[in-house]
Amino acid sequence: MIIDFSWFKSQDVQNIISALLTILDIVRIVVPIGLIAMTTIDITKKVINPEDKDGQKKIMIRALSALIVFLSPIIVNLVLNFVGIDTSGLGSLNSKIKSKDTSPIYTPPADPVKLTSLSLFNCPNIMKAGDSVELKTNIPTSYKGSISWEETKGLLDIIPSYDKKSATISLLNDDKIASTTITVTADGLKAYCIVSANINFSITNCPPLSKRLQPGDRITLTTDVSSKYNGKILWDQDHNVFKMTPKEDGHSMVLEVVDNPPTTAVIVKAIKGNRESSCLMFVDKPKLDTLSVINCPNSSNVRIDPGEEITLMTDIPDTFKGDIVWKNSLHDDDNNIIITPSDDGRSATIRVIDNPTKTFATPMVVAGGKASSCVIYFYKSMIVSFDN
Repeated sequence: MIIDFSWFKSQDVQNIISALLTILDIVRIVVPIGLIAMTTIDITKKVINPEDKDGQKKIMIRALSALIVFLSPIIVNLVLNFVGIDTSGLGSLNSKIKSKDTSPIYTPPADPVKLTSLSLFNCPNIMKAGDSVELKTNIPTSYKGSISWEETKGLLDIIPSYDKKSATISLLNDDKIASTTITVTADGLKAYCIVSANINFSITNCPPLSKRLQPGDRITLTTDVSSKYNGKILWDQDHNVFKMTPKEDGHSMVLEVVDNPPTTAVIVKAIKGNRESSCLMFVDKPKLDTLSVINCPNSSNVRIDPGEEITLMTDIPDTFKGDIVWKNSLHDDDNNIIITPSDDGRSATIRVIDNPTKTFATPMVVAGGKASSCVIYFYKSMIVSFDN
């Protein structure tokens, strides 16, 4: 008769056997130790009392018991192996400790992600100084290969993100740039972004031509450059009509009309690199509400002899900063008088020449868009001859 031991190989039986073998492993350690301790005590008693025959018998029994308990797991394993059950991985504490694998788990590397295409998005095409734009790519997050960014002319700042799958580009100075190319390279593929500088540059708040500035007026002209622009803007005017004071950033200019502008039209230019913007403005010269010669004789009853002088005074206030012009006639063509203005021009000394050709003159003063004339009378010189 053939005995079938295949049912020993079921998982439930295997678990029971494993538990029993584990218990036997513990017993084979604990019980012999206890028996040895008790045997040691019995031997001590035997030494003290050699006549005790039961003590010798107890020592032999306990030593034999310890040996049997210690060998019991081996006996069980031999029996189980004999019937075809492999116990090499069951129950033994020593085998469990040894079988514990503390080495790192090997994970085979995944196949690297290969790019089939590379594109750049958000390319600005046109930028002006101070602009910043984030360029993005279609590189997936799973891609772990190298990514590089470069720009052909070194005119843009490129700051890649931490994974280099995007980058922020900034244009701080567009004085010399016409166009430049940004290239991103990954997995042997390249993508390009061509950036051109914004060539437009202008003064943004030029006053309308109908506006006329007055002496002392202030106006601030600004340009359309970004506050981040780190280049220099130069300012100029074709006539010294304004006192020019640049702002700290140099992007704007404060203009103040001088007290006595030399002309009524002026062109102000802002120059940025090789580009410039102009602004035409009109100013008025200082004006007077009234103008008159306050001590003009204006009477033929008051005459001046040839060679004599008279001082004419005006009502021009001290606050007036404009030009004051004296003429000896409307057309400044009367040679019978000589006019010498004072230092401030508000008065003038009129001197009749020694031999005037007529008996009156009409000196005139012009200032602040006004004119005032005065008639002075004088005598002609008389030549007397005596016959001998």
